[in-house]
Amino acid sequence: MLLQKKTLTRALEGDEKILHDVEELRYIRGLSKRPNVQKWLVEKIEELSAQLPEAVPEQRIPSPTVKTEKSSNSTGLPTVKVTNYGWDESDKFVKVYITLQGVHNANPSSIQHSFSNNGYDIAVSGHCGKNYVMTMKGLRDEIVPESSQIKQKTDMLMVMMKKKTEGLKWEQLTKIEYDEKQKR
Repeated sequence: MLLQKKTLTRALEGDEKILHDVEELRYIRGLSKRPNVQKWLVEKIEELSAQLPEAVPEQRIPSPTVKTEKSSNSTGLPTVKVTNYGWDESDKFVKVYITLQGVHNANPSSIQHSFSNNGYDIAVSGHCGKNYVMTMKGLRDEIVPESSQIKQKTDMLMVMMKKKTEGLKWEQLTKIEYDEKQKR
């Protein structure tokens, strides 16, 4: 009986170490940028998690999974509102260039976007330990949301908005800027 208790205690201590390793690997995964590194970390986390017995009562092994999920979950990260951009236009499109270091390495599924007739919302989750949001409302003229898109470029997101009125020169990106210029 005593031998079984010592063996169980050693096993629990080993499981606790594995849990702490898994917790730290998840934390590092949340900080990592490179897809290959993230893939390797996920594989290692799964490998270590497979070593843990599932039948061990929860009160015997302190489980850090709740804390770990928060640290790797993008909702617990600080949010940065991006307001700097450049823009250009052609007869058919208005292009907005948003500089964001390393965004070309971001998983495309971490980049969410939506277009409306007069603007867009973009959210980049968990990039370099932060969430980024970019919002543009009140565009100079209407766009075609279904034909607008975002492209990942080196250190940049390119927002391509299809003009509703092709050939119209915008001169200003937003209606407010355009109206102010007209008053002068």
